[in-house]
Amino acid sequence: MSFDFKKNIKLDGHDLSDDGIVISSMVIKNWFFDMVPRMEITLTDSRDVLYNTYPIQDDAVLEIELDKNQSSEKQKETLKLKFSILNWEIIPSIAGMESGHSYIIMAYLKVDDLFYPNISKSFGKKSSTEVIEQIASDLGLTYNKKFKQSTNDNMKWLQVSMNNHDMLRYVNTRSFVNDDDITQVYINVEGELIHTTLKTEIDKDVSFVAMMSQDKQSDGKENNFDDKMSETGVEKEAPTLYYSTLSQKMFTHYNRFDTYATKMSMYGGDGKNKERVIHSFGEKLLTKYSQRSKNNAGKEVSSIEFGILNGGDFFRDGIHNDFFDAQVQYRYTLLNFFKNQVILKAKGNNLVKLWDVIDLVITKSETMQLNETVSGKYVVGGLIHILGEDSEYQTQIVLYRSGINGSELDDEIILE
Repeated sequence: MSFDFKKNIKLDGHDLSDDGIVISSMVIKNWFFDMVPRMEITLTDSRDVLYNTYPIQDDAVLEIELDKNQSSEKQKETLKLKFSILNWEIIPSIAGMESGHSYIIMAYLKVDDLFYPNISKSFGKKSSTEVIEQIASDLGLTYNKKFKQSTNDNMKWLQVSMNNHDMLRYVNTRSFVNDDDITQVYINVEGELIHTTLKTEIDKDVSFVAMMSQDKQSDGKENNFDDKMSETGVEKEAPTLYYSTLSQKMFTHYNRFDTYATKMSMYGGDGKNKERVIHSFGEKLLTKYSQRSKNNAGKEVSSIEFGILNGGDFFRDGIHNDFFDAQVQYRYTLLNFFKNQVILKAKGNNLVKLWDVIDLVITKSETMQLNETVSGKYVVGGLIHILGEDSEYQTQIVLYRSGINGSELDDEIILE
């Protein structure tokens, strides 16, 4: 059963539904690697209202309201979102009609003063946590810090001709908690700026057990969750999320380029050289084995140098001790942890959230027994909500982790 939605849309406050403008398709993407949710929407304008009367202007705002036609206890009834239009493409002459146009629009969740203007200011000597909290307040967002420890990065943070979006990314990639973790910031559709760390999220309890079931996907139920015991006999930690199809991708080329050992060299303002080699982090946080070969363990495959011999007082006294380490550690951790990608296609739902921990159950096709190698815990790194012209609602859930679990050939595995 598909979810039936009534879709309403406004452009700068004008109700387009009254003008016969139809949403042909809509995709809302919430991605770990993007700070802000984005939307791709196609509008069919058979009367040329947008072409002749209400042309799309720069900085236009699309208001989307989704109302569920059938009540449900587990699904939110109404979703109201505002998006700022980034760009759009006009496609003329709808097939079979003398007039009319289609519009393909790209937009981001509307957050005032996020992408402009550019700002130059000093935050004084503060931690990255304090700076991010202040920017959230300036943007009118609710600041939600999800980790308990403090960041060890007090310094004179400067925003030099930079918008708030870029400043958030700049601070986050230079934030330092400790040698074993990295921070992350993102904005959700509820208007919260989430400030968290990788280990905070992966150490959470399992939110859902995910299992494939074509029957559960089309049995007419209102949702695709089930609290009953799995037919495979797997002991469940949480309600089951049923999906219809699964695809996998493994980014093994990163192993050769960046994720064995990275050497960082920094020439300080005092002329002294500092070196650090990062060779192990993030590769086995959710799995028994990493994707890295034991034969290459510790081999240096990447080198980054920060040359600031003439940095003066700012570099000598103004930045925190791990300013450059944090940048290298952030990049290294992302390349190590987000290597194995699994995409689940399921009935639409708005219950799964970014950073949920999913216990994925994959069975062997010939025996239907648990495939231990690829089953197990993953984190949700992306959510793609898809609504078609016929109001069918589907969700793609993008899962990540760094390696694999045990298999029948454990003795022959040469992975770390």
